[in-house]
Amino acid sequence: EIHASTSLIALPGMADTLPAVLDLLYMAAKEGLVKDKKIVDAGKLDSGHEAYMREVDEKVRNAVSSGNLEVFYQPIYSLEEKRYVSAEALIRLHDGDKLIPPDVFIPIAESNGTIIEIDEFVIQQVCRMISDRNIESLGLKYIEINLSVPDMIQENLPEKLMRYIEMYHIRPSQINIEITETSADTFTGMVEDNVRKLSKLGFKFTLDDFGTGYSSLSRIIMLPFGIIKLDKTIVQPPYNLDTARERDNAMTLLESSADMIHRVGSETVAEGVET
Repeated sequence: EIHASTSLIALPGMADTLPAVLDLLYMAAKEGLVKDKKIVDAGKLDSGHEAYMREVDEKVRNAVSSGNLEVFYQPIYSLEEKRYVSAEALIRLHDGDKLIPPDVFIPIAESNGTIIEIDEFVIQQVCRMISDRNIESLGLKYIEINLSVPDMIQENLPEKLMRYIEMYHIRPSQINIEITETSADTFTGMVEDNVRKLSKLGFKFTLDDFGTGYSSLSRIIMLPFGIIKLDKTIVQPPYNLDTARERDNAMTLLESSADMIHRVGSETVAEGVET
């Protein structure tokens, strides 16, 4: 089935450049398809958003070469040891005096292919920091690095990571690789092979956002995840739902999830603790 819709675009009033015209055409086609419209009024479309996304795409493509990327570190606190024991490396993209939110630029980087270059920048920055700052003297056992599915399906990923490990004279155990199950088919054969190869080399693994739509219990059993991160959608409801019954049910889910993870030998990290 071929979907067709009609749109009238007045030039140069609605768009005075070729990229602006293409933005409107793309938006009109998407509007017609998603909302099943036969006629689309281009004058009512939000062309500003599409222009902004195109602008972000250009900034993402030049992010590494322009020096606009910066790594921030979010501390992880141990309730058992009553101190900070590790940190998660978070990449941020500067745009002048403000930051482009990661939930905006990361999907764009994944779609245009620059995520591999960006993640390699993060890997190098983290390895350098671990070496320069001697993180063990700060009481930190490891640093977590988020790797995307495009990273995890690279055959040369183990060799690439070991190259930086050797370059900065650090240990694989000081790196904890964090993977988010973004879709039902995230864990392809190559991803699982790389997880097992890297685990044998001494790298640790974390499964992120457990409790969201695609979380698979089989992953906890089959793959060597030392840490399972409970998503904030499981962590926060026991404390902020309206009724006592809702809060009690939410606490049951939280406690049973944590108990199950501990029973299979993994540790838990609670995300979304903000106070």
